[in-house]
Amino acid sequence: MATKVSLLDSGTLVIDQSHITWNLGAGNPVRFPVYSVLIEHDDGLFLFDTGYDLEHVKAVLPFELPEQTEEQTIPAQLEKAGFKPEDVTGIINSHLHFDHVGGNRLLPNATTYLHEAELRQALSPEPF
Repeated sequence: MATKVSLLDSGTLVIDQSHITWNLGAGNPVRFPVYSVLIEHDDGLFLFDTGYDLEHVKAVLPFELPEQTEEQTIPAQLEKAGFKPEDVTGIINSHLHFDHVGGNRLLPNATTYLHEAELRQALSPEPF
């Protein structure tokens, strides 16, 4: 099988512009897209990041103004690509922010891969 890479749409969030433009534009809200990358490979079916969990963001971070349709959830995006959540064999998390790991729990057969320094930080976070 040849490797195939697809972009999955996970909806959008709003953050302060200064978070994405090196402290410029503070106070300007910016709506940005959240994506996952589906990788079909000889070694398995992988997701690079899994977007966010809409209900969690609404409950804990409502100021992020999440917008996600049912069609933008991980299960629906996988179905659109011809797969089910159970088909995913691996999750590669770039880092552990909520908008990169929200769909991890929906992939019951996947092994999660991330950098050991990211895991170490998550287990012992900075006080701020």
